[in-house]
Amino acid sequence: MPENPVFYAFIIGIASALSLPLGTITIFFWRPPNRILAFLMAFGAGALLAALTLDLVVPALEHGNYMTMAAGCIAGSILYLTLNDIINNRGGFLRKTSTTVSYFNRHSARRFLKLHESFKRIPFLQGLPEHEAKLLASISHAKEYPPDALLYQKGDAPANLYIIEEGRVQLLDPRHTMEPFLQLKSGDSFSRLAFITGLPNATAARTTAHTSVWVIDQYDFSEILLKAPVLTQKLTSFLRESGEVTRYLQERHGMGAEEQQRWIASLTETKGRTTPLYCPAKLQTEMPEPAAALLQQAVRFPVFDQLPSHLAMRIASFMRKLEYDAGEVIYRNSEFADRLYLIESGTVALIDPYTESPDPGTYGHGTIFGALSMITGAHHAAAAMAQSKVTLWTLKRQDFDTLCNSEPKLATRLEGFLKSGEVRDYLEYRQNFHPDIATQWTRKAIEQIPHSGKTLPTAEEMTADLREHKNAPLAIWLGIFLDGIPESLVIGALLVKSPVISLSLLAGLFMSNYPEALSSSAGMRQQGMSFRNVLMMWSSLTLLTGLGAGLGHILFTGAPAGMLTLMEGIAAGAMLTVIAETMLPEAYLKGGSITGLSTLLGFLGAIMFKVL
Repeated sequence: MPENPVFYAFIIGIASALSLPLGTITIFFWRPPNRILAFLMAFGAGALLAALTLDLVVPALEHGNYMTMAAGCIAGSILYLTLNDIINNRGGFLRKTSTTVSYFNRHSARRFLKLHESFKRIPFLQGLPEHEAKLLASISHAKEYPPDALLYQKGDAPANLYIIEEGRVQLLDPRHTMEPFLQLKSGDSFSRLAFITGLPNATAARTTAHTSVWVIDQYDFSEILLKAPVLTQKLTSFLRESGEVTRYLQERHGMGAEEQQRWIASLTETKGRTTPLYCPAKLQTEMPEPAAALLQQAVRFPVFDQLPSHLAMRIASFMRKLEYDAGEVIYRNSEFADRLYLIESGTVALIDPYTESPDPGTYGHGTIFGALSMITGAHHAAAAMAQSKVTLWTLKRQDFDTLCNSEPKLATRLEGFLKSGEVRDYLEYRQNFHPDIATQWTRKAIEQIPHSGKTLPTAEEMTADLREHKNAPLAIWLGIFLDGIPESLVIGALLVKSPVISLSLLAGLFMSNYPEALSSSAGMRQQGMSFRNVLMMWSSLTLLTGLGAGLGHILFTGAPAGMLTLMEGIAAGAMLTVIAETMLPEAYLKGGSITGLSTLLGFLGAIMFKVL
């Protein structure tokens, strides 16, 4: 018997968890491919599974304590799952890829149920069969908007359908100096008449609080109509029979009765149709040549400097013309940015409320403004007002992403601009981002250059993530600590029964901890945590594992045999749940079929230590 058994338990606990900081240090020098990481994780899971079986479950069976062990296992599993769910909901799911995927799958399922309920409040979406509702939900994209974000302006086309998940939205009437005429709340939908008729928006919409909405793209919607006969029938009936549609066409677009009938007939004619259902006949289209010529001499946006003529024409084909009278506000400094502007004629004043200069900056022909706000998806840092009658060309952010997906040369220009540091400085000094967050956004944007098939991240998405998971580092730490509590206590409990710890258990814990730290450290680095903080996190857990082992020895010294068996069962149940819920899913996610063989090898490896 060691002279100081508590200190001995502390040392054994440290030894079992020493592989945690070792895994973090490994990440600093070498980041293993996913298949190797999967092999190591599954190997560690198999080793731990064997150790738990040999050193906890089998001895309990030999002493006739099966029921106590089984009760402890169930209690340990339930306790772990409860605490793990609490921690994951506060950001702890970010510690592993598998827990992150699981969290977002559950989150998506909950959002679908809420979205499905919202469908029932829209006349032409009521009573859809479940498979058609799921089809509709599959094209519904969630977006976050800050207060005072302008979701769309008069004349924007094609329209989207918006459904408010949380927050508040005002509809503004351009015929009455943009005065609000309708206040909307959670569950309400808007822009639906412009959406189903294919006409440009006749109003504007602005958030009045932080708002999350589901957005359904008009073109995506028209495509699924070919696969959704019930939805098509309901939409056709609504267009033909609803007085709401006829009033909208008359009041907002000035259509007479005959023109309305022709218009609705063109929309509802589906016989022999094999193309997506939409009707662009009423949309105002502009010839792209003037915008293309203007783009080739545009200033204040390096991505568009000296564009080749074919690329300028391609970009111009996505641009739309808008006109403002003198004194009209184009956007306010607090509004969400979703487009850039190119001045064809007239002058625009950019008014920065935080500048010391009382005079606004004035810009004219060939000037681009709003580009940095558009790229970052942030709010406008200054207000824009027409000083005279102004003609503008606009390019929306989603169209810019589309262009970068299809034009590698444009994507390369954007990548070079992002690497120049101008966007990072804009986020730091104009949007008040912390320097680390600004750098992280820029790095993520470069990785997701749209020609890779992804869209640029938005500043609002990043700040929303930070708001939602502002305690994520603590939650990650607590999640990993939760994974380690059972092993530390069981070491202390086992050393009460025997002065010599089982080599197979020690090896199983060590071998499972190393890939655990390796995988989680890589995930935490991807979340933007510094190497120093990750190493301190794992080192503190190593120390706490030692302290937990010492505490376990103190708590269970002199305890009845049944109590020790119950404690071992709780620890075994918790650790088996960790293996089943995180370690093996993580390994399979990263390595696929290699998981089975590597788990078996780990299992046999721990048994070999028992034999030795």
